[in-house]
Amino acid sequence: MGIRIDRAGPEHSNVCVELGFKAFQNDLLNRSVLPENVNPEQEKEYIEWRKSIFRRRLEGENRHWLMAVDESTGEVLGYAGWSGPAAKPVGHPPEEGRPAFVNMKPFEALLSAIEEAQKELGYAERTDYWYLQSFAVHPDHWGKGVAGKLLQYSMQELIDRDGKEAILESTPMAKRTYARWGFQEIKELPMMNGAYISTVMVRPAQKKASEVVVNGDS
Repeated sequence: MGIRIDRAGPEHSNVCVELGFKAFQNDLLNRSVLPENVNPEQEKEYIEWRKSIFRRRLEGENRHWLMAVDESTGEVLGYAGWSGPAAKPVGHPPEEGRPAFVNMKPFEALLSAIEEAQKELGYAERTDYWYLQSFAVHPDHWGKGVAGKLLQYSMQELIDRDGKEAILESTPMAKRTYARWGFQEIKELPMMNGAYISTVMVRPAQKKASEVVVNGDS
């Protein structure tokens, strides 16, 4: 399967959010946001709210959203959203339009833990690093090199061209993938009474890339 990397814009909000919902539907933290017996109408309402959040995340300077696309079918296989150096923080999801049945307490606890960790680790006052806002691959395409393609492009075309550090918070499932691309675990954030652990990972700054080869093109 040939995979190309495209830039994502507001017109891709629907496909990216629906893909992300499927990618995280079995993630314990994400699952805790919705009622245990969520019905299709509630799912639809929740996804619509998430689309409005996604569109807001696309706004602002130095935001870079990438899509992995199947070259033969045009299907979007995954996406990555990066905030570059000096980009303003995304912050907490807005309450406006939030469905009443959505339980944001687990995510609010995670965001607070992330903010505290950034202060402790010295990142809160800095603006000289790349930050991964969001990353997802459709479950039908796990293990097919999609994540690697997105991360390869991200490193070569964005982060290493800048010669900067990159930081992210990983789900339990994704740590190995990020580690393969040079990210190192620096702090665990236990959530939900220890049932779920998010991990802060950092990729040290690499020597600034002067010439990059991406997707076989020079």
